[in-house]
This record gives sequence, structure tokens and C-alpha cells, in this order.
Amino acid sequence: MLPLFPLSCDYNDIDGPRFFMVICTENIFGEEEGTFANPVAQLDRTTLSINMMDPDDEDDELKISAHNVVGKHVEKLTNLYEVLDIARFIFDNVKISEYGQQYKVRLLRNTRPHRAQGRVARTVREYVRVGISPRVHFHLEAVARTFAFFNGDRVITPDHIKAVAEPVLAHRLVLREGMEFSVVKEELLAKIIQDMEVPPWK
Repeated sequence: MLPLFPLSCDYNDIDGPRFFMVICTENIFGEEEGTFANPVAQLDRTTLSINMMDPDDEDDELKISAHNVVGKHVEKLTNLYEVLDIARFIFDNVKISEYGQQYKVRLLRNTRPHRAQGRVARTVREYVRVGISPRVHFHLEAVARTFAFFNGDRVITPDHIKAVAEPVLAHRLVLREGMEFSVVKEELLAKIIQDMEVPPWK
């Protein structure tokens, strides 16, 4: 796999713009022959984790038919040059507030058993073996920035960070042995956010 694909499609192009994206899947049970859980190191480098369950409504499942798939194709909407231009525009025009930066730091630190403070500490030390690493600051800020932009905001606040926390953070929590059957990571993260004591900001 070429880590950074040149948009020109010329592998000798080392100065032009490049694009990098990896999409992976994981069987939620992980027991079937030939399937394996994604490694922790890989999950910690995965920006978003989206759970795709079976349809809630029977009407939605009725739409799953070969007639709706055979002969259909995906319409081209854009290209990678435009995608990168959009990403740069969002980065240049949406800033993180000092309040948002402080909240982001305290949230990530409060997922680590040796750093958690206040009411959240007991929960984290009971369930979490390894919390979220510092590299995730980049992931969380990028997703919060994009969410803020499409929400019509130009400044990232703690509310934007809370809104994207579950798909960015929950899959990264490494639970203590045996706890994977006692708690759902998404629910644990929600409790961490709820119980996190937020003192007056400087």
C-alpha cells in the first residue's frame, strides 16, 4: 500500500498534493473463523469508528433488495483535489477556542487511569486499563472542526467536542480484563463526560 497517494497518479510525483485514507471493517463478534479483532495500535490510529447495526425499522429492511442494487452505480460528485481544498478551507477558517482546547485536554487526560481526577477517577480506574493517547488530540480537533463548520460555527467549543466524542474516542478505550462483558465503551465514555468535573476556565 502506498501511504500517501499522489493525486497526479504519477508515483514519481513527490512534490504534488497527496491523499491518505484507510477504511477498515471489523466483525463485531470476532469469533468466526478467519476474522480477528483490529489491533489496539491500529484502533488508536483510526479517526472515526462507526457502528453499523441491523435496521431498527422493518420498513428500512424491506428496502434491501437486489432490485435496488443490480445495475446501479455511484455518481461522481467531486475529486480529491477539491476534497483537499475543502479540508484546507475548514482548517483555515475554523479555530479552536481556548475554552475548547482546555476541555479537549481535560477530557483526554480523564480517560487515563493514572491521570483521572475528581468523580470520574473511580469509574476510569475500575474499568479502563489504557486511556486515550496524546496523538488523539489531532483526530478529535479535526473532527470537531469539521462538525463545527457544517454546524455553521467558526469556533470550536466544548459542545462541538462533546458532540463528536463518541465516534472519535470510545473505540480507543482499552478495558481492564473481563470488563468487556460488563460495560459498553460508548456508555462508559458518556459517563466519563457526564462525571467529569469542569472547574472554572482560566
